[in-house]
Amino acid sequence: MKKRIIFFDANLSVVPAIKYAKSRGFHVITCDNKPQNPGHKEADEALMISTYDLDLIDKYVDNNPVDGVVYFASSHGAYAGCHIIEKWKLPGIPESIKNTLSYKNNFRLFLQNNHFSSFPKFILFNGIDVPETINDLSFPVIVKPTDCGGNIGITKVYNKTELPNAVNYAHTSSKSGNIIIEEFIETNLQINGDCLIENGKVVIAFLGKHIYSADSDILPYSTVFGNEVIPQDIRLKIDEEIEKLVSSIGITSGVLNTEFRISKTGKINFIEVNSRHSGNFIYQLMNKAYNISMEEIGVKLALGEKLDLEKREPKGYFAYALIHSNQSGTFDNIQISKELDPFLINMLIFKSHGDQVNRFTKLSDRVGSALLQFPSYEKMTEVIDHFSKYYSIHLI
Repeated sequence: MKKRIIFFDANLSVVPAIKYAKSRGFHVITCDNKPQNPGHKEADEALMISTYDLDLIDKYVDNNPVDGVVYFASSHGAYAGCHIIEKWKLPGIPESIKNTLSYKNNFRLFLQNNHFSSFPKFILFNGIDVPETINDLSFPVIVKPTDCGGNIGITKVYNKTELPNAVNYAHTSSKSGNIIIEEFIETNLQINGDCLIENGKVVIAFLGKHIYSADSDILPYSTVFGNEVIPQDIRLKIDEEIEKLVSSIGITSGVLNTEFRISKTGKINFIEVNSRHSGNFIYQLMNKAYNISMEEIGVKLALGEKLDLEKREPKGYFAYALIHSNQSGTFDNIQISKELDPFLINMLIFKSHGDQVNRFTKLSDRVGSALLQFPSYEKMTEVIDHFSKYYSIHLI
C-alpha cells in the first residue's frame, strides 16, 4: 500500500518536495484554502481546508490516516502540521514543542525556567495596561505581540511616553492580547539561519548575518552566509546554545529557524526559534552550500527515514535580499539591473501591475526576493550593502 504524505500549505516553496514525494511513489495530499496555490495541481488529493481548521483536518486524518506530515517553510502549515504530528505520534516536531518555541511568552519563560542566560531582559502582560515592572527595564525597548511573526506589530520605543501607542499597535496585531516588552540589544551582529536535526543532534546549522538598512535596525532586508560572516568563537558558542536547546526541549528530528542577537559585550541572546524553515527561501541556499536537497530531506524526515548525511562544511557565499519600497502606492513595474545576473540563483517578484505596495515596515511588505551566490566575501558585501541600487520600483 502506498505511503500517504500530507502537505500543509501548497505554496510555491513546497512544490519541489511534492514532486520528490511523487517520484518515490507516495500518495500526496495537499491542504490549504487557496485553490490557486501551485502545489494542489501536483497532488493526488487537494483539500480546500484552512490550515487553522483543526476540526476538519482531524476528521479527514481520522478517516484517511497519513504516514507523514510536511509543512516546510509555512507558519500556517506548521499550525496544522505539528498538531497532526503530536496527535497521531508521527515523526517531526509536535504541537507542544512548536507552541513553546513559536509563542514569544512561552519561549522566554522556557529559556528562563531551563537556566539559559541567552535572552533579553523582558516583561510579559495581557492587554494594554503596562505593569509597573516596566521600571525594571532600560530603554530603548522592543514592544511586540507574542503570537506574530514577520515583524508584525513590533515597535522600538525610546521612552515611556512612546509606550501607549506601541502597546496599542502590538495589541491590535495580536490574537491572544499577550504582549512582550524586552530590552533592545545594541549590536553589530544578529544571526539568522536554519538548522537540521536528526536523532536529537544538529546535523547542519546554516547560519548567517542579518543586514539592515540605514533607517531600520529591527527589520533586515538581507541575510548573508559564508565562512567569514560570523567570528569563529561566537559561532562555537551559538552551536552550543542550539544543541542545548534541542536537548532541553526534546526535539528528535525536524528543522528549526533560529535568530540570535550578539550584544556588544559578546553575550549571545536567543531572539526567535521557529519549528520550520525560514520564510525567505534559506533552504534553497542550504541546498547549494551543502550540495543537498532539503526538499528530499523534508519528505524523509516526515517518514522517519535515515538521512545518511555525512558531516560536511558549507561552501561558497550566499545571500537572500528583499526587494522593497520606501514609499506606499500602486505597483506599475520593476526594473532589475543586469549587473545582478552573474550572481542570481532565483528572483521572485510578488507584485503585479495594479497591486498595492506598502512602505517596508514588515516582511509581508516585500515586493520581491532575490537568492544570490557570490565568488567572494568581498563581492557579496559590495553588492548586498548597496542592494537598493540594483533595482527600481515604479509606482503608478
